[in-house]
Order: sequence, then structure tokens, then C-alpha cells
Amino acid sequence: MSGQYALGIPLSVVLSDTKKDIEKLRTRDAPQIGVIERNRWIAHNSWVVAGTRIPVEAIKSFHAAGYSVEQIIGEYPDLTRRDVEAALAHKGEKNAA
Repeated sequence: MSGQYALGIPLSVVLSDTKKDIEKLRTRDAPQIGVIERNRWIAHNSWVVAGTRIPVEAIKSFHAAGYSVEQIIGEYPDLTRRDVEAALAHKGEKNAA
């Protein structure tokens, strides 16, 4: 006997609950829209769009490559126009290597 047992929870219930939890994690609060922040535990302390792990430098790189705001949003559908504009306007210092 292995000592293992199976719980009687249908996989469809687990899957449904997991999808709901993921969607909840992806939802950003209104005060986070258009805000740039830095947190030592997120993206190696790089400047990111608040409530995401999307680095400001990535957005600026797309813009430098000729991407429009709409095209950048196409690459990062969780962002809004305000997020992209805030990232492009952000003048924060670069992180030390």
C-alpha cells in the first residue's frame, strides 16, 4: 500500500476554479492604470507597469523599433493606452547591473 489516496473532486471543478483564480490575478485595480512602479521582488527591480511584470524598457524598445501605441498594446493586451503612454514618458534611472 502506497499511502496515497485520491480526493473525490471532479477535474472540471478544479479547472473552473483555477481559471477563475487566474482571471482574478490578471485584473488590475483602477488606480494602477497608467502608473509606473518598481518593486525589488518584481522583474529584478526594473520599472514596470503597475500591476504587471511588463518592463518599461520593453515598451520603450518596441516604440524605438517603430511600433505604434496600438501595436504595443497588441503585443501586451493587458495594457491600456494610458499604461503605454506613461511608460514612454517615464524618465526613471536605469538599474545598476
